[in-house]
Amino acid sequence: MVISLRKKEVFSLVTNPSRNTIIKRLHDAEKAAYSDLLDSAGLVSTLDSTGNFNYHLNFLADNEIIVKTGSVYRLTDKGKEIARFIKDIDQKWLKLEKTINGDLMSLLSLAEQFEENTGLKMLKEISDFKGIEMVMDETRNIGLIITDQKPTIFKKHSEIDIEKFQLIKKKKGTKNYTVLGHTEFEHYLSQKYFSLIQDFIVENYEEIYVYADNSGTAPFLISSVNLENGETGLLFLVAPIEIQ
Repeated sequence: MVISLRKKEVFSLVTNPSRNTIIKRLHDAEKAAYSDLLDSAGLVSTLDSTGNFNYHLNFLADNEIIVKTGSVYRLTDKGKEIARFIKDIDQKWLKLEKTINGDLMSLLSLAEQFEENTGLKMLKEISDFKGIEMVMDETRNIGLIITDQKPTIFKKHSEIDIEKFQLIKKKKGTKNYTVLGHTEFEHYLSQKYFSLIQDFIVENYEEIYVYADNSGTAPFLISSVNLENGETGLLFLVAPIEIQ
């Protein structure tokens, strides 16, 4: 017996990760076998058991959202409409997320999260850095901003290959330093700062990009997104180390 979907049940398809994934998997692949659906990326981790998976699969079939033909499943016309609805919601969320990250999320909140994760003390105020809102650490060697593009003041910065960084031992006065050197640059990056920022970005945002300008006064830029693609992300400015 087919049960008519109520509004709350339609929204449960959007919010329930298991049903959501099944529908999107079938929308992208047009058809899929039971094992393919079970093994879909991101699906198994949301399920407690095969029984749970079968419950969601049966729910979709009972409501004529999917249909089984032979050994494969497909979306019905109703299912395709719901898939388009889910895709539309996903796209709208991506736009909303950029707005939240770029304009509404407090820089201070992000700075507090960075401080909590790394132990570096951050100033509890937003400073103006050449027209850019930024929160700095107490030593003023690191700045944190939110941006969707490379700031124009850093237009000469270009992306550098992280793999070409090397640990270099330097001595200044009576103190010994271990810094990160790069084959293309004459100034150095703090190993400590880079490691803390790298761990924070990779843990929370996965990707990391580093930009530099071959000038002793230009900071390194460490970003969670490719600054050339217009994506909103976190950008750290790190003062270079100059040791003769």
